[in-house]
Amino acid sequence: MDREDYDLIIIGTGSGNTIITPEFNSWKIAIIEKGTFGGTCLNRGCIPSKMLVHVANTICEIEKSELIGVDASINDLRWKDIVNRIYGRIDPIAEGGKEYRENLPNVTVYNGHAKFVDNKVIEVNGMQLGSRKIVIATGARPFIPPIPGLSETPYQTSDSIMRLDSLPKSLSIIGGGYIATEIAHIFSSFGCHVNVLARGPRLLRDQDKEISLRFTESFRNRVDVHLNVDIRDISEGESGGVSISCVTPLGDVSHSSEILLVATGRTPTADELDLDSTDVITDCGYIVTDETMRTSVDDVFALGDVTNPHQLKHSANAEARVVSHNLINPEI
Repeated sequence: MDREDYDLIIIGTGSGNTIITPEFNSWKIAIIEKGTFGGTCLNRGCIPSKMLVHVANTICEIEKSELIGVDASINDLRWKDIVNRIYGRIDPIAEGGKEYRENLPNVTVYNGHAKFVDNKVIEVNGMQLGSRKIVIATGARPFIPPIPGLSETPYQTSDSIMRLDSLPKSLSIIGGGYIATEIAHIFSSFGCHVNVLARGPRLLRDQDKEISLRFTESFRNRVDVHLNVDIRDISEGESGGVSISCVTPLGDVSHSSEILLVATGRTPTADELDLDSTDVITDCGYIVTDETMRTSVDDVFALGDVTNPHQLKHSANAEARVVSHNLINPEI
């Protein structure tokens, strides 16, 4: 197998892509990305979702504008135009970021899935890459629970729901966290009938209890919220769509909708890297790092959602700055 050696390998192009500063101009660097350049936040996370939230909030303001003496109405919602506006701005950023890195004389971009074969050796696209230093910044992915029938039934995740070709008339959402409720707010504002099926006794239960309870009470004015739900089975409907069989405090209930969104949290992608071939330590699926973002292997660093459950872009960017400094200044 062919092998190429580098000074630095970065796996993941979200916050990991920000590590490279002019101080690295003399380094031979490889960047590995299996998906779209730019990571979750740019392509399928907080940026497109907040752009959709802005539209949803505008709709809500129009709907209650009569309270301030303004008579206004919504004549039409052009879903395709809304989506095209958002991704017409986002996609060129991702493409431009990739093109910029590819044109740097000291950087090679590999489009493929990275897996470790040793502490400092990675395989991608049938080629081995060795490096003095490695940064793991592969983020997290949607967690898919082991619900009977789910794997045989079409469903969306937060990775795909914002790029739907058309606006569904009805949407069922499994989950009660911030991703589930944000998407419920968006689609319900767009006129979609939304069912939220939450396993717990309230929405946003990781937040302050008083806030969580008040939010749940308020959210029920816009969305059909079902709490303490145990999903027994999921299947594709006879005429399309999805059928969900549930056990609730009120008994057995069935919900049908055109589209199903699974929003039951996110899980780190460390398990996709074949870390068993290394001495990198993980805990509950997350890569363990110290305060300098170093892993248990010398000169192998990790940052972002693959290291902790906080899932905050600003934290990952701050960690990337720490890693960048420590790569250039290993003794400081």
